[in-house]
Amino acid sequence: SFSSDTLRSLVERTMSGQKIPFTSEMRKFAITLQFYSSRAYEYVRKSFKNVLPHQKTITKWYKVINGNPGFTSEAFECIKAKAIDCTVVCNIVIDEMSIREQIEWDGNKMHGFVDMGSNISIDDDNLVHAKNALVFMAVGANGHWKMPIGYFLIGGLNGSERGNLLNKCLQLMANTGAKVHSITFDGAYSNATMCKYLGATFDKNKEGENNFSIKNPFTNEPMYIFYDPCHMLKLVRNTLGDLKCIYDGNGRSIKWDHIIQLFQKEKSEGLRAATKLSNRHINYYNEKMNVKLAAQVLSNSVSCALRFCQSLGDEQFSGIDGTAVFCSMINNAFDILNCRSKYSKSPFNVALDEKSYNKYKQFGIEFENYIYSLRFEDGKTVVDSGRKTGFIGLVKAINNLLKLYSYIHEQYSIEYLLSYKLSQDHLETFFSSVRQKGGFNNNPTSKQFQTAYKKLLIHNEINGSQYGNCIAILDSTQMSVVTVGPDNIVGNESDQEKVNTIMHDHDYFEALKRLTPYIDDVSSYISGFVVKKLLKKINCKTCHPYFMDKTGHASSLIKEKDRNNALIKPSQDVVDLCQVTERVFRSHNIFLPNVKQKIVTEIKRNIYSKPVFKELNEHCTGQELFNTHRDQVIALIITTYLNIRFHHAAMTKEKKRQETMRKKYTKMILWRNE
Repeated sequence: SFSSDTLRSLVERTMSGQKIPFTSEMRKFAITLQFYSSRAYEYVRKSFKNVLPHQKTITKWYKVINGNPGFTSEAFECIKAKAIDCTVVCNIVIDEMSIREQIEWDGNKMHGFVDMGSNISIDDDNLVHAKNALVFMAVGANGHWKMPIGYFLIGGLNGSERGNLLNKCLQLMANTGAKVHSITFDGAYSNATMCKYLGATFDKNKEGENNFSIKNPFTNEPMYIFYDPCHMLKLVRNTLGDLKCIYDGNGRSIKWDHIIQLFQKEKSEGLRAATKLSNRHINYYNEKMNVKLAAQVLSNSVSCALRFCQSLGDEQFSGIDGTAVFCSMINNAFDILNCRSKYSKSPFNVALDEKSYNKYKQFGIEFENYIYSLRFEDGKTVVDSGRKTGFIGLVKAINNLLKLYSYIHEQYSIEYLLSYKLSQDHLETFFSSVRQKGGFNNNPTSKQFQTAYKKLLIHNEINGSQYGNCIAILDSTQMSVVTVGPDNIVGNESDQEKVNTIMHDHDYFEALKRLTPYIDDVSSYISGFVVKKLLKKINCKTCHPYFMDKTGHASSLIKEKDRNNALIKPSQDVVDLCQVTERVFRSHNIFLPNVKQKIVTEIKRNIYSKPVFKELNEHCTGQELFNTHRDQVIALIITTYLNIRFHHAAMTKEKKRQETMRKKYTKMILWRNE
């Protein structure tokens, strides 16, 4: 990062006119900037009159690291130094990345053949081209760090060969003094065979049990095996989407068609029931690797939306109980296994500690019984089928998470455990950083992979590509009250996209067509979001109480989704005004010029004579005519709601192509090693 120390060093080097050794901050800044962009580095270097090191100097710094295939001794030395001062508990993550098949000469040797860390001889006529890079990474379970500890260029490895590599990795980690009590990988068969080589049993024994743990052969301590929760979630979604129907222990059907019906309902009504469903979620076949799509389908949001539609009396949602329970159970299980912070509003997304242990243990028992009761239409149970990996993987991950916490809490007095530390995401982010290094080429050769590996190993300031799940619609900058001139409740009149509203009678706008119960409830839910945003903008504390409900009434959707009494319940005035805005919005062609101003004008013309926010009349006495707090509140509620609706309308505008092929072809190219 460009800290004050870095800036001071730059100034000192510029003013001195002499060669001064580069500080560690300067080296760190130079390496990070040059990693992201050589051109940007040259621009900054010239702007500061060449006080930054030349790029050839940075290349020499990289040469001190041996980035050849095999286990990286420098990485283990770093972990060893860390383990001297404190107890280091690690998780080992294993995964492989596709690389491009290409033979290259670097001036000294050939690159592109299978390399397991030994000096290969190119005299052999049967040299195999490397297709994948198998990477081992250590992630601190009780710290905030991760370290790639080795990689191997492979054409394909069986389970026993992978087992030998894992055995060597554990030996080297034992020599550092760090404690390894868990391993994470995806659901590939070769990975299961790798652990069987070390004593794990993934198939049921005579007692009907399986053992997802092994003994560390060098420390004789337990090591718990975790299938990556993200991969397991995708497998569960694929099972439901491919086979269409599953039955739970109570005989209730769990149908993919229920998800499709919900999506079509949202599409026909023009508003989502607080879900993220889109064509991409329904037609997931071309994006099976996208975890976000699976997580947003098997979520509490979808579960609540299904129950909400059922509560409205819609017959096509009469039998959705099984699907709603299934989505909720999978969501809670994934939340437990994807905890990133100690505290959370979600009851199943807090860190595992003494307080949450019993709750998670109880859920683990219920979840295991639930999963083991699932069966297909032919009567065969899911856990005895070829589709069992995702379901059993989630069950055993929760069980092993509890066992791991109990062990490290007892042995090392670790207060809490973040389950995200046991995820494969850390290695996926590393792969993203490697591909990012290639610029327009996201499929590196073995030589390019080695170069990126060395650069990433030297420092930890590199981040992978960012994939945001949500878009900030409203600015969160705090405005201040203007005390001179017009009495504004926000500091900038042009910033009318952020304010709130309150109680309203139901008799106005009778000429407009009545909204459906579905749209009424969803609009009420959105009005709560409007209030949340506007409370941050309006500085008048007198107005605030009139934005929220005082009677205890709330829409069906808010009641369904309000798990911890955390959602804002909007007042009836806010709800009514948002619903009126929704009706007028639907009566216009929103893609015509200046349509927003026309909608705002039409709404204002019809409501100002109505008793909207009548409780504010006394408060508005003496304020500027036509610009009272009541006027500003109404205007800001309308514009805030309209902005949300215009954003939604733009995003949901029908596309000519319903299915995207881009990611499918990208993955196909990577997997073909081209």
